[in-house]
Amino acid sequence: VFEYGSHATSWVTSDGKERLYLSSRAEHQDGNALRGGIPICWPQFNTWGPLACKHGFVRANAAWTPSNHQADGAGVSFQIVDSDQTRKHFPNHFALNVTHTIEPGDVLCTNVEVRNENPFGFAFSFQFLLHTYLAVDDIADIRIGGLTNLSYMDSLRAREKFIEESDAVQFDGEMDRVRVRVRVRGEGEGEGEG
Repeated sequence: VFEYGSHATSWVTSDGKERLYLSSRAEHQDGNALRGGIPICWPQFNTWGPLACKHGFVRANAAWTPSNHQADGAGVSFQIVDSDQTRKHFPNHFALNVTHTIEPGDVLCTNVEVRNENPFGFAFSFQFLLHTYLAVDDIADIRIGGLTNLSYMDSLRAREKFIEESDAVQFDGEMDRVRVRVRVRGEGEGEGEG
């Protein structure tokens, strides 16, 4: 995990297999996001908000520092807080803490905490995304089910809205889709919307 962007770039399970993809062209320099791993997109996703910077300003930012958040098991925490520089983009006082841990059963867990530190508790809105790049042996073998009849926006078609018609989404070319109101169920958790 890089301190820069609190960016996890590798997750090797006990079978010795790398589970995260990291581009061989990824460069670690301030102002550039690493391509791969788990970039933290905050306070906005893509360009779907008022900020000029795509995916917010924390993923390509060297202002992260080690945090004293304690993680159970093997883990690491980093924090970024507002500054004169961040308030140029996002005029709010905040603290964003990200903790990455390896849990029993080779589970990579990323916990995120956002604290509103505005005077008098003035509220602010934000978007958040873990923009995860998973390593796969052959993308042609990947199928994603459970999306039939759900809407999505296709970024390759000017964010035009479509309804998914297939039983299983396959990747046979470039794809950049945002799913809208997908019902998700995590192991041991209730349903939510994504």
